[in-house]
Amino acid sequence: MSEDEAESWHWADADGVVSIVDEWELLSSLSTGTLPHYTLVWRAHWTQWLPACQVAELANTLPKDKLEAAVAPGNDPLRNDPPPPPVDRYQAYQTREAAAKLLGKRPKAGARVPTAPPTGRMNVAPTPPPPPPAPRPAQPTLVESALGTATATLRPPGAVPPPPRGVPTPPPAFNEQALPEAIMQAPPSPQIQMMPPSEEPAPVSVEAPTNPQAALAPLASPESKPLPSWSEDLDAEVRAGARAPARMKESAYSPGPPATAVYRAPAKSPLVWVAVLGLAGLLAVVGIAVLFVVLRGSKDVAAPRASATSSAPAGGGDKTRIVPCKLDKPAARLAPAIMPSIAPVTAALSSGSKFAVGYASSGREAEGITIDPSSLAVERPFRQKTAHDIAAVVPLARGGNLTFTIDEEESGFRSPRSLDSRSRLILGWTDQGLAKRQGAGDPTTIWPSPSDKVTDPRVAALVSGGYAVTVRRGGQGGAVLVGLIDEMGDKKSALTEVGSKPQVGTPAIAASDRGVIVAFAGRPTDDSYWTLQVGTAPPGSTPTSAQSFATPPGGLGADAISPAIEGLPNDRWLLQWTEGAAGRRQVRIQTLGFDLVPVGDPINLSAEEANAGQGVVMVQGEKALSLFLVRRGNTHELWGATLSCP
Repeated sequence: MSEDEAESWHWADADGVVSIVDEWELLSSLSTGTLPHYTLVWRAHWTQWLPACQVAELANTLPKDKLEAAVAPGNDPLRNDPPPPPVDRYQAYQTREAAAKLLGKRPKAGARVPTAPPTGRMNVAPTPPPPPPAPRPAQPTLVESALGTATATLRPPGAVPPPPRGVPTPPPAFNEQALPEAIMQAPPSPQIQMMPPSEEPAPVSVEAPTNPQAALAPLASPESKPLPSWSEDLDAEVRAGARAPARMKESAYSPGPPATAVYRAPAKSPLVWVAVLGLAGLLAVVGIAVLFVVLRGSKDVAAPRASATSSAPAGGGDKTRIVPCKLDKPAARLAPAIMPSIAPVTAALSSGSKFAVGYASSGREAEGITIDPSSLAVERPFRQKTAHDIAAVVPLARGGNLTFTIDEEESGFRSPRSLDSRSRLILGWTDQGLAKRQGAGDPTTIWPSPSDKVTDPRVAALVSGGYAVTVRRGGQGGAVLVGLIDEMGDKKSALTEVGSKPQVGTPAIAASDRGVIVAFAGRPTDDSYWTLQVGTAPPGSTPTSAQSFATPPGGLGADAISPAIEGLPNDRWLLQWTEGAAGRRQVRIQTLGFDLVPVGDPINLSAEEANAGQGVVMVQGEKALSLFLVRRGNTHELWGATLSCP
C-alpha cells in the first residue's frame, strides 16, 4: 500500500465494491448527504469496517440525530488491506429508515436527509432479490483496480447495485405450501429513492457576473505575468520566474467503467408466476404508500446538495446549523489601478451599510474608497499624493467618522502600520525589533527580535480586547511569528514561532470567539508546490503549529498561495486563497467550520482565463467583502465581490 492510500479512507457500497477517497472528499460527501450516515468506512490498520456514524473522527461532519455511540475500530499495524465489508449491515439501516417513514416519523427540524447521488431515474430495490450470482470477491483486486474495472463511483450504499456479475445458479426449489407464510413474513418494503437526472457532481455554486465590467475572459493574454505577492522577497521570486514541479499530485480516486452482465432467468412453473405476480402486486401497493409519505415529507424536510450543512458544534443547540457563505454580487472592477506591493486595508463603517478600503494607486499616491455591498457601487472620498514611499493606507472608522491615514516609510521605523484604535497606535520595525509608536512619539520596543527580511505586521482585533499580530522573519526560509498585545500596544504574550514547512509565505491572521487563526503558504522544497498552512489557538493563546489544508477540487491546481482569513458568526471561518501556476492564477474562497472542515462547495471568484491573485477579506455581520487583483497588461486592477453568510 502506498503512503497516499495509507492516509486515505476506504468506503464500500451495498454491492461490496470498495472505493478509495481522500479525507476531504469523504467529509464533503457525508456532510452534503451524497453518502448516507451509515456508509461503511475503513482505514489502514483497522481490524474492522464501521458505519460512518460510529466513527469518532467523523462525528463533526454528521447531524447529531444520526450519530451513534463511537466504536473503537481496533488496531493491527500489519493490516494494510481492508477485510471483506459486512454489506449485510446496510439492509438493517435501510429497513429501519423505511419503517420510520411508514410510521410517519420524520427527521428532526434542522437535520439533513441524505440523498442518493443523481442517476436520472427512480429505483425500487426488488424483493425478493433475483437468483444469486456466482460468488465474487468482496473487493477489487489490485490488478482489477489498476485496469479500472472496479466500480469506484460515489454511489451511496442505499442505491440499487449494478446487474449481478458472473453466471447465475438455479434458484432453490419452490415450496407452494410455504407461499402464504412467506408473503406474511415479507420484509418491509424498501425505501423509494428519488434521484436527480445526472451522475455528475453538482457544479460549484457561482452566479454569472451581471456587472458589464465583470467579463474577465479578455484579460488573458500570452504576455500575462505572475502577480507579485505583498512582500519583497516573494516579489523577487516572481521576477526571477517561478520554478514548477515536474508533475501535479494525482488523486487516489479514479472512477472505473460500470460493470455489466447478461442474466437469463430459468423457466418457472405457472404456480410460481402466479405467486410472484401476487407478491409484486402487494409490494406495488406498499411502494405507492411509501412514495406518498416521501413526497409529502419532502415539503417539510428539504435536503438539496447545495444547501447541505454540517451540524453545529456542541453547545450550539439543535437549531444552530453551520451553513456556507453564498456568492451575493459577482466580481467587478472597483479601481483601475493599485500598487500590488502594498496590501489594501479594510474597515466597516459603524452603520454597517458600507465597507471602506484604503490602498495605493502608485508608490506615492494614496486613495480611499467606500463600497456598498448590496450593489458594489463605489464612492471615492479620499486621494492624496505623498513625499515618501507609502507603506499602508488605513481607513479609520472606529470613532464613527470615516477618515484615512497614510503610513509612510521611515529609515528608523520601517513598514509602519496604523491601527484603528483609540490610542492612535502604530506598529513597525526598528533595529531592536517589533515596536509601537503613539502618534508622533518615539518608538518603544514590544518584542526584541532580529529585524532582517521581515514583512509588515498584519493585525486582527481580539473579541476580548487588544490585538493579535503576525509577521514573517527571515524571508521564505524563515519563520511565521504570532503575538498578542493589549489596546495600548503592550505585550500580552511572547512572539512565538508557528512550526510548519521549511519554506513559508507572508501570513494572514484573524480572530473570533473561538480564538486566533493564522494562515500562510508553505512548501518543503524549491521543487514542491505551495500549499495552504493553517494554525489555530484558543482565546488568550497563540498558535504553535500549523496543519496543511487540502484545497478542494474544482480549481486550477498547482500552487495554493496568498491566503486571507476572517472569522464569521456561528463558529465559522472564511478562507480565501490564490490557486494555479505562475501567470495563470485564480482566486477561490471556502467556508470552514470551527474545526476547519469545509462547509459546502468552494466558490471560484475570478475566471480561469484571468491572471488574478492575492487579496483580503472583510466581514461585517452577515456580509463579506472579498478583494483581489487582476492583471491587465502592465497594470493591476482592484476587483471585489460580496458574499452572504447567514
